[in-house]
Amino acid sequence: MDITLFLLQLAAMLTIAVVSGQLMRRLGQPAVIGELIGGVILGPTLFGMLFPAAYQRLLGGMPPGRALAVGFAMNARGAMGVILATVALQGGIIDQRIFVALVFMAIVTSLMSGPAIKRLVRQQA
Repeated sequence: MDITLFLLQLAAMLTIAVVSGQLMRRLGQPAVIGELIGGVILGPTLFGMLFPAAYQRLLGGMPPGRALAVGFAMNARGAMGVILATVALQGGIIDQRIFVALVFMAIVTSLMSGPAIKRLVRQQA
């Protein structure tokens, strides 16, 4: 493993843990709660969802082009988004307007993933 990448990963994990722990202390909560939240933020749950290519590059150790292709592939989860949006709508968590936006985004991201991956793979060959 490249030592620079390892040190960058370690710095990112420690920074997120310390910052989120301090934030929880200021809010009167135990620091460990913030550190756990930091792990969720840095892991594939949030960071991987919002910035999949950066997640793969930082924590996966992939070259940038391949990381971007994997990021697009991770983003193609439209069916799960529609299912969760439907459950949230039926549970009264979101209204009709938010539901339509979530379904629209699930469809758009699923449709754009295939051509984007194909183009990225073609560029690497």
